[in-house]
Amino acid sequence: MIAYNDVGYSRKSTEILAWTMESVPSKGPENVDAIALSSTSVNVSWDDVPILHQHGIILGFKVEYKSPLRNISSEFKDAPGRTTRHVIVENLQKFVLYEVRVLAYTKMGDGELSTPEIVVKTMADVPGPPSSVWFPAVSYYEVTIEWQPPLDIRGIPTGYRLEYKISDSDDEYITNSYISSLDTNFTARDLYRGALYDFRLTAESHVGWGEAVSLQIFTDVIYRDVPPRQGRPYVQNPPTKARSVTIYWYPTIDRYTPIRNFTVQYKSLNDDIWNNVLEPILSPQETYEVKGLRPDTMYAFRIAASNDIGTSPFSEESMFVFTQEDYPEGAPQYVSVERLTSTSVKVSWEQPRSRTLNGELLGYVLMYKALEDNDYVELRVSKDNHEENIHNLTKFVYYVFKVKAFNAIESGPASEIITVFVGEAAPSAAPVNIETTAVSPTDIHVTWLPPSQESQNGDLSEYRISYWRRYDPESSANQVTTEDLTVDIVNLDIYTEYSIRIQAINRAGEGPNSDVIFETTLEDVPGKPVSLTFRNVTYTSLDMQWEPTLQPNGIIIKYKLTYQEQNSARESHVTNLEVPGDSYMKNIKNLRENATFVFSVSATNSIGQGQGIVKTLILGPQPGSPEAPHHLTFNMDEKRRRLFWNGDLVLKVNCQ
Repeated sequence: MIAYNDVGYSRKSTEILAWTMESVPSKGPENVDAIALSSTSVNVSWDDVPILHQHGIILGFKVEYKSPLRNISSEFKDAPGRTTRHVIVENLQKFVLYEVRVLAYTKMGDGELSTPEIVVKTMADVPGPPSSVWFPAVSYYEVTIEWQPPLDIRGIPTGYRLEYKISDSDDEYITNSYISSLDTNFTARDLYRGALYDFRLTAESHVGWGEAVSLQIFTDVIYRDVPPRQGRPYVQNPPTKARSVTIYWYPTIDRYTPIRNFTVQYKSLNDDIWNNVLEPILSPQETYEVKGLRPDTMYAFRIAASNDIGTSPFSEESMFVFTQEDYPEGAPQYVSVERLTSTSVKVSWEQPRSRTLNGELLGYVLMYKALEDNDYVELRVSKDNHEENIHNLTKFVYYVFKVKAFNAIESGPASEIITVFVGEAAPSAAPVNIETTAVSPTDIHVTWLPPSQESQNGDLSEYRISYWRRYDPESSANQVTTEDLTVDIVNLDIYTEYSIRIQAINRAGEGPNSDVIFETTLEDVPGKPVSLTFRNVTYTSLDMQWEPTLQPNGIIIKYKLTYQEQNSARESHVTNLEVPGDSYMKNIKNLRENATFVFSVSATNSIGQGQGIVKTLILGPQPGSPEAPHHLTFNMDEKRRRLFWNGDLVLKVNCQ
C-alpha cells in the first residue's frame, strides 16, 4: 500500500500475505480420457484442475458415468488422493455407450464436472438369449417359430442357431446353424403329429455363441387356446427388502399350448394405477423379484400368462405387503446459521421432503467443526426440533455446519455445507431509552442509547431508523441510517401520527427491532376548504355550503365566513361570521335584492386561520330557476280581492 498527496507518492508499505477462504473447484480436471478394458470395465484418466480454479487443497476426484441411451442413471466412482490420475470403473453393462465426466473435490465439497463429456463403449460379449420367442403357426407336421434380437445385446448378432427334438427322447437335437442375423423366423417341417417338442434358440456374435432360450410346442391344432386365469401370487419369505419384493406363483400347466411368459403388475396402496414390470419373465420361471419400489410403502401384485394364442386375464391381486424402511434419500432443507453472540450461533432447518424419508423420521444429526479441523462434532436433535443453539465456539474462526436426517436404518445425505465466521454476531438487543419529540409540523427529533455492551457482539457500525404512518402497513416504512445517537426525521406529513423503531447494526448483521414508539408531528395552519357552493338562493337570502379542507393540519376549531356587497354606491360593509368546526353550512339573510356579493370561508385550528376559498354571487334568480309569471291581473269588489296570472286564479282574499 502507498499513500499520496499533492506532492507525490510515499514508499510502499510492508507486504502482508492473507489466504482467502477455501471453496469448491470451479472447473473440472483437464484432458479426461476413457478406454474400454473389457465388456464390463473402463479405465478413466485425467490431468489436474487448473491452479486458478482449484480454490483449495484437492482431496480427490470422482468419476461420473451414465448411459442415457440405455436409461442408466448417473453413478460415481470415488478416486481419493490429490495425485490420483486414473481409476478403473467396473461392473458396467456390456456393449453399452457410456458418457464420462470427472470432478475434483476439496473439504468444502464437490467441484464442477469436466467438459465436454467423454464417450466410451464397453467391449462386446456373447449375446443374451433371443427375446419374444413364440410359435405363430402350428400344424400336425410343422411349426413356425419367430423371435426378436436379444434385449441384452452385448454385441451385434451375427446369426442364430435353432435346435429341436422330441421331448424326453434320447434323440440328438436337429440343428440348423445357418440362420442369418437378418432372419427372425424359421419353419421346422417333417415333425410327428401329436408330439411334444423341445426347441432351443441361440444368438451368436463375433465373440461366440450366447445363452439359449428353450421352449416346448405340441404338434396339434385341436386344443390350442389362451391360458386360463392364473392363481394370485404370494410374497416370498423373507417378505421384502427396502426397494424390492420377491413374489412366486403356481402356474396352470397346459401341455398343448405351453406358457411362454408372464406379465407382472404392481401398485401401491394409495395408487389406482397398475404398473407393468418391463422385463420379460419367461416360462418356466415361477418367481420374480420386483425392483424399483419405494421403501416403507405397501404394495400388491398380480400376474397374467401369455402363450402363442394370447394372454390370460390378470389374477386376483396378492395381499398388500410393506417394503422395508431405508435410509432417507433427502437432506434437510433451507439450512441457515444465525450468529447469536461472538461465540454462539443458532442453526435452523426444515424437514426433508416427505417422499424422501423412506420410513419414520426419528431425528436429525447436526454436524459442525472448525474449518481447519478434520472431525465433526455431532449433536442428535429430536424430530420435533428444527433449530439448535451451539455455544462456546472459538472467536474469529470459520466454522462449517451441515445437517442429516435419520430413521431406524441410518442417516441420510447431509445438507449443503454452510460456512460462517464466528467472532462477530449481529447485536442481540435493540437500542434503549428511545425518545421522540415533534419539533415542527414536518420534523421529529429522535434520540436513543446503544444496547448493552454484552449484547452488541462487536463494534456497532450504524443504526437504522424505520418510520411509517401509524395506520399504514409496516411494509410502507421509510428508513434512515446514522452512526450517531440522534436523528431528525424530516419531510413528514403535518399533524400525523408516526410509528418509529430502531435497530443496531454491526459488521455481522442487523440486531432486533426496538419496540415501536409513536409520535405526532405538530399542527400547522389548515388548508383551504375543498369547495364552496350556494343553495336555496332568493332575492335576499341563501345557504352557504362547503366541503371541509383535506389538510386540517390539526383539529379544526371553527370556520370563518365573510361576505360583502360588491360595487356598491354606498360604503360596503364586511360581515364576519363563525360556525363550529364540525358545521359545513350557514344560512345568510337580509341581503340586498339583485346585488352582487363576495363570499369566503376558511378553516381555523389552534395554530391559526388558513387560506380561504372565495366566490362571487348575484342574488335573485339563478340558472335553472323558473321563469316569471305572465299576464298578472288583479280585481276586487266590496267583499273579495282576486290575483290572476297565466289565466288562472292564484290568490283569493275575502274582505270583512
